[in-house]
Amino acid sequence: MNRLKIENIKIIRKKQGLNQEDVAKLLGIELTTYGKIERGDIKLTVERLYDIATILKTTPDVILNYGNENNVITPKMNSSDNWNVIYVPVQAQAGRLSEIDKTTKKEYYLIPGLNGTDNFMIDVEGDSMFPTISNGDKAIIRKLESSTIRWGEIYVVDTVDGMAIKRIFQHNSNDDLIELHSDNSFFRPYTIKKDNVLSLWHLKGCFTKNFAPKTSTK
Repeated sequence: MNRLKIENIKIIRKKQGLNQEDVAKLLGIELTTYGKIERGDIKLTVERLYDIATILKTTPDVILNYGNENNVITPKMNSSDNWNVIYVPVQAQAGRLSEIDKTTKKEYYLIPGLNGTDNFMIDVEGDSMFPTISNGDKAIIRKLESSTIRWGEIYVVDTVDGMAIKRIFQHNSNDDLIELHSDNSFFRPYTIKKDNVLSLWHLKGCFTKNFAPKTSTK
């Protein structure tokens, strides 16, 4: 990765209100080591790029293309235009994802690097997935059409009792149940019956407004 693209990490980090020490701690490495990564003195691996992107609440694609004119979320209000995401405002969701495709209150967007046209974007409410996802973030999701669940990954779970965004795990003793875990340790895991699940929506990405500044940055 060239130094110009490495510089993007520093720019995005500062926009997030994080200093080098913050990121180094979250990566589990020494501050001096992280400093060398930002200077380009240490080769940035693909795995490390994904780790840094997660901490900065963005994607590797955004880091690699930050500052380019094409690296923007372009609104497409006409469904006949080129688009790959349908945004449904929270007031139009009616608490039920199974009916989301029937609402007339939609906005069409083009997001670079995202494949397909079966992606939806919804507003996240609540802090159960903090710090991975914050209240007010916009989650990009795609409906799971098969029975194959990627255990440990984040899904929006549409159930007879409402919606929840959680990490899904296989129950260790009952195949009729699944476990739902929050990233926020304040919320305890719980189980639900598979029969109560109306649909599952895999999290493909997230846009955040959580840019709270800290007292100082390097």
